[in-house]
Amino acid sequence: MAQRLAMMLAAAMLVWSFDVTANQRSAQATGLCSCCLDPMPQACSAACAARQSTPGQCPAFVIYDGEGAAGPAGNPLNAMSLKELDIGKPRRIQLEGFRKFLEKYRIRAIADWRAAARAYSRGKLAKDAFEEASTLYRDALVGYYHGIRAYRENIYAAPE
Repeated sequence: MAQRLAMMLAAAMLVWSFDVTANQRSAQATGLCSCCLDPMPQACSAACAARQSTPGQCPAFVIYDGEGAAGPAGNPLNAMSLKELDIGKPRRIQLEGFRKFLEKYRIRAIADWRAAARAYSRGKLAKDAFEEASTLYRDALVGYYHGIRAYRENIYAAPE
């Protein structure tokens, strides 16, 4: 009986770890792009070549098969304006990967800001550097909320 329970537990852990790994891959394969980036990451240039865009307009869009642009401090939520974010027609699992992508970089922005606040309060960071970190933090949160709005608008209509 104990051996059977141990085997069932091991099988459940294997299935769970496969699911977690698949979800991590889908979150890591998500990126943000704009065709006006300079320099443009390889995945973004490939996606821009396939898009028909209006000259002079550079809306941000999501790619689900590669890493996109990274903004200041490596946070893609700071790389471009996400106000008019185009998420395409993703499947539900891709949208969930996009949500996890947004959460990952929101948490990173908060951690970076907290570290800057601690350093500033201890006198190890200049005021202008702290203000720059605060601006990056606010920009990342605005980008996060624009991304979550796009996620919420599309999650129920997304195919399985």
